[in-house]
Amino acid sequence: LAANTNVFVLAVLGLVIYRLFLAFYDANMMPFLCEVVDSRYRATGFGALNLMGMVAAGFGIYFSGVVRDSKIDLRIVFDIVAAVSVICALLFCAIKPHTTVPKDY
Repeated sequence: LAANTNVFVLAVLGLVIYRLFLAFYDANMMPFLCEVVDSRYRATGFGALNLMGMVAAGFGIYFSGVVRDSKIDLRIVFDIVAAVSVICALLFCAIKPHTTVPKDY
């Protein structure tokens, strides 16, 4: 929405919606990690998640510069990222939590 409109209010609304859902993601990452990772490795897992997020952000900034220098419209890139995000959300739903209660509960 933010990348594909010429109306300022719609662009701002798209960014607000993005940030709102990003907050949902951030708030639920540690509980999700507790469901799929053994308690001994939770801190390491959370560190690895943060590391990969920062590496991906760095590559994203670099890639955006390459795309801009290549004269490719960034709307196309945003549309691709949106599609990949939907695919990742669907894959996220396919992950099964533990069926037994862990010992540290």
